[in-house]
Amino acid sequence: MLEADFSVRYWDAMIRRHVTREQHLRLTAALISSGTAGTLVFSLGEEWVWKLLSVLAAAISIYLTWAGHGRPVQRMSSLKKACMEGLLEYEILWATVQSGSSAPDIWVRFEEARKKMASGTNEDSEFPRDDALRELCQREVLQARGLKA
Repeated sequence: MLEADFSVRYWDAMIRRHVTREQHLRLTAALISSGTAGTLVFSLGEEWVWKLLSVLAAAISIYLTWAGHGRPVQRMSSLKKACMEGLLEYEILWATVQSGSSAPDIWVRFEEARKKMASGTNEDSEFPRDDALRELCQREVLQARGLKA
């Protein structure tokens, strides 16, 4: 259950990071393009200024297209969804166990939840691992669960 909670938090933070980075790159490209047009139209500065700004705007636009920033976010979102489903199943199982109910299929359901979580870990190897973010998410989970003050 802690692993599922951690994974949900980790993938949520990674999604936010990628979306923010993409927004900053798009804003930078728009500002550079506007600056290029401004220097060209109003003859501000030297000729090399608008040429440099044109190259930078084109390079950022090509990078955004080539890198396909939306695809990693979509894959991370599917990982987060799988982790959320696993976490929900773990929470339901934990509530069942705490209530004293002894459902006969509890181990089967536990294995199904574990498999959902394992399917997500196979796909996450394609993304760079951020150890500092992982530690932050681990601390958040422990604090949220009341296991560490």
